[in-house]
Amino acid sequence: MAGTHSLGRMSGARPLLALAALQFLLSCGSDKADNTGPKIIDDDGDLIHLEEQERDTADPADCQSVTMKINGRAPEDTEDPFVGDHWMVRMYCDGVVLHGANRLHFEPPELATVDDFNTDADFLAVGEGHMTMQSGSERMVISISVQEAP
Repeated sequence: MAGTHSLGRMSGARPLLALAALQFLLSCGSDKADNTGPKIIDDDGDLIHLEEQERDTADPADCQSVTMKINGRAPEDTEDPFVGDHWMVRMYCDGVVLHGANRLHFEPPELATVDDFNTDADFLAVGEGHMTMQSGSERMVISISVQEAP
């Protein structure tokens, strides 16, 4: 009897297993939609969009012009930050964004926090200081004056 009961439970489990396998296979079916490219989400202008670049990489040894952009603008076109502002700081070699060993630093350090994974900063305190952006051996320093939030 014990063998029949055990076999009966097993045969009851097989349809459930088959149903679960069928559901899994159907969910893995191929869609006709193209899922190979990145999804573009309307951000209402909140994200910073990179400019079109003629090439994908830059050799720092061949740089004719190293520039920095703050939220997509040149530092001279960027107003001093307010407490609570967020800056995305990037360096470019001949118009191509520099990736790799990047470091963003503030002096005094109390002015801003820097994200652990990229060169983004959030301003925390009112004061005068300097922001240093370094990518590899290239370094740029600008003076900043963090203002009280309006």
